[in-house]
Amino acid sequence: MSSPAAGKFQDHYKILGIDPKSTLDIIQLAYNALKDVYAPNGTGPNHEKFDEITLAIEVLSDPVGRKMFDSVRGGDDDRDISFSGMDFFNSLQSERDRRMTMLCVLYDVRRQNPRVPLITMRQFEKIVDMTEEQIQMALWYAKTLGWVSVDDKSKMQISAAGMDFLQANAPDPATIWPFLKNPSGPRPEAQVATPPPVAAPVPPPPPAPELKEIEALSNAIRSFGAPATAPGPTLVSEDPKPKLMSLIRRTQIAITEA
Repeated sequence: MSSPAAGKFQDHYKILGIDPKSTLDIIQLAYNALKDVYAPNGTGPNHEKFDEITLAIEVLSDPVGRKMFDSVRGGDDDRDISFSGMDFFNSLQSERDRRMTMLCVLYDVRRQNPRVPLITMRQFEKIVDMTEEQIQMALWYAKTLGWVSVDDKSKMQISAAGMDFLQANAPDPATIWPFLKNPSGPRPEAQVATPPPVAAPVPPPPPAPELKEIEALSNAIRSFGAPATAPGPTLVSEDPKPKLMSLIRRTQIAITEA
């Protein structure tokens, strides 16, 4: 049996230029046509190419070998897979918000229609602003965790586990609004809480009558004993207490003589 170059994967269908679903007769016809070209005695000899088509016919003409090759090849998936870089990390939050949007919509449908909580994919697409791929990604995640169930008619509904999760992790409405089509009511940004009214300052209670009399007497004593203000700098401050005591003694003598 021929073998490809070491470390090189050979797609036998591409080497023969046929469809992976081709029958054995078509595989044989393709081999015969290429053999006549690349064989050592053909019209365009090419030993490397001839080895490739020989290996292809050997593998694909054997039912067991072809089945093993198909499992390794991966069927008809010829996509070029690559990592999307920073776009992947930037999309993580949006992926979460789309999943939460799906749960919010299905929860609201059940809340408004408890007898008929199932909706079709077409109905769901009319509510949300998502691509088909984004919806399928969110649905796969929700189904895997048991948050959403889908019946045999592809109608989906939120489960009790999905309701419990949403209640325990209620999202910010502002993160859900961008993924909804024409939601009713004002946008979350417009719902600004009204600040509480500022209470007017309460004036202090009026002083009691006793406090008024004490304060008046205190002011009178201070004004009586305060030295008169004279122009110019005062070099020596005079203590008002001796004058007050002298006045009190004169008053007492006058009362005694009377």
